[in-house]
Amino acid sequence: MKKERKSFDPNKLAASCDVPTWKRLVAYMVDWYLGSIFTSLPMVMIYMKVTDTQNLNVNLFQYPRQYAILSGSLGLLFAFFYYMIVPLVIWNGQTLGKRWCHFKIAKSGCDTVRFKDLFLRQIIGIFLVEGALIFPSNLFHQILSLVSNINLITPLMYIGIAISILSALFVLFRNDHRAIHDFISNTTVLSVSSTS
Repeated sequence: MKKERKSFDPNKLAASCDVPTWKRLVAYMVDWYLGSIFTSLPMVMIYMKVTDTQNLNVNLFQYPRQYAILSGSLGLLFAFFYYMIVPLVIWNGQTLGKRWCHFKIAKSGCDTVRFKDLFLRQIIGIFLVEGALIFPSNLFHQILSLVSNINLITPLMYIGIAISILSALFVLFRNDHRAIHDFISNTTVLSVSSTS
């Protein structure tokens, strides 16, 4: 059975749909921190078990070769849960940072986002295109480098930083405050009341 898509209901949203830039930054920092911890959790546990140490290591190049790809893949799976499943299934359009700051991801012209919208925004837009400022992107670059035996981390990091800076400038100076990942997915962020 196909899930019915809710139409945009202005009564459920706060008077202003314009989320202040400082709120977006605070939510980004909360999600950056919590997403990094959540992503690294299986990696650190595997590393500590395999090396019989208490070291919290997330550098796949220092893992025993046979555990590097497994650890990285589990880390990406945990990142997928935090950045995709939480806003899709648990809190409609919200990660913990967005929920705490009272705004959400929405499809332009609609109240809810679907899997495709979140995949384009979170995975393609943020992880891959902007991909320099969050740990899951770095983890993906490490896995690519391990598999290809080519150092892709440095060039992808610099490209990602340049695109991330451009995206931040969009948020700061465009009237609609949409980032590059919002254009890729045709999404926006909307303020929600604290009771939602």
